[in-house]
Amino acid sequence: MRKSLICFYDMAVSPCSYDFFSFLISAELCRVRRRFDQIKIVFVQGPKNKFREDKLRSYSQNKIFFENVIIPGISLMPSCCSFEWIDRSDINLSQVNPINIFPRPYSLKNPVSEYSGSEMVCSQLCREMPVLFESPKYSRDLVQSYIKKKLTYPSFITVTIREVNRDNNNGTRSTNIKVWQKVIDILNKKKIHTLVIRDTKSFHQKPLFAGAIEVHEASIHLPFRAALYECSLINFTKNNGPSILKMHSTRPAIYFNYFDNDVVGVSEQFFKKNYGMIFNSQFPMTRQDKLVIWGDEDVNTILSYACDPEKILKVGNQARFLNSDQSLASINVAIMQIIKRISGGYILHEDVTLYRILERLLDGSETNFSISEIILENAKKFNISKEANKLISLSLEDKKLAV
Repeated sequence: MRKSLICFYDMAVSPCSYDFFSFLISAELCRVRRRFDQIKIVFVQGPKNKFREDKLRSYSQNKIFFENVIIPGISLMPSCCSFEWIDRSDINLSQVNPINIFPRPYSLKNPVSEYSGSEMVCSQLCREMPVLFESPKYSRDLVQSYIKKKLTYPSFITVTIREVNRDNNNGTRSTNIKVWQKVIDILNKKKIHTLVIRDTKSFHQKPLFAGAIEVHEASIHLPFRAALYECSLINFTKNNGPSILKMHSTRPAIYFNYFDNDVVGVSEQFFKKNYGMIFNSQFPMTRQDKLVIWGDEDVNTILSYACDPEKILKVGNQARFLNSDQSLASINVAIMQIIKRISGGYILHEDVTLYRILERLLDGSETNFSISEIILENAKKFNISKEANKLISLSLEDKKLAV
């Protein structure tokens, strides 16, 4: 085993948001694939008050989020041994082997981001095993203490609320309060608590529901939130930032979702481009006990899972396999990711593996294209034809060895 995979989250090109946790999952998948012992995270300071130049958040909001969500969130990945928050000018990569660097092909002069789902799509196509977040022991102890003091009966579900108005033009990310109130009333009769986790800015406001328990601690303490998810019968959510935590948790999760083409981050094109997802698809690199339900919350649907968690548990906690439609939708994502990988001028065995899988997928499809044609065509656009030809050559050699 090699020692450390050095993972660069560069604030020049990466947001100060829950997207960091997608980066963390992708980094862990890479660590396992390359057989490193641990992860070291390097936060590279960005150009605008150390963060990315965008209009999503003010400097004070970025600072608060970085210190209270991202930094504590590192503790959810047990393989992470250290992190740095460092100025670009203080970094020297000349002595670092490219195989030790994530993402590919990161450089200080040409920083790249890796917070979309592209690497997860590639891992899914290669049938790698999912990786999970795991809360630290102290937060698990805090949650156990909370459960003993606050809950009348031990069984509970969680529902996470998104209350910010940003990127929610048509209300597709809002929780259906009326539906959930009916659910809460029924679950209370069945001695199942509903624990509500609100946005940090809203946890002190008037309660949203009668008969539910709003867990303020989970709204302001990320490791506590993660530990709470790990104790729940099942975790419910709609499309929101913290949903990444429960979709890669040890416990089952239901994610209500549908496309809204008026909002980029919830649009059909966004899901297809970043996750290789089409309507009725599931998230790549999630286990089978994580389920995306396409549509609004529904009382009967929620109760069918909340009252019978075995319904989702019985499918197992193994890796999810893509159906043929989603495999084809994932091809374009993987092709662009393999182009991105080799643009740094070096090729690893993981690239050859992915290339050969894409080759088999295209051979089995109804298209008239070959993977070599598509790779070479895309490589020309990025002036990396030399690297593309080398990848194809290595794939042919690898195929001979396999025979």
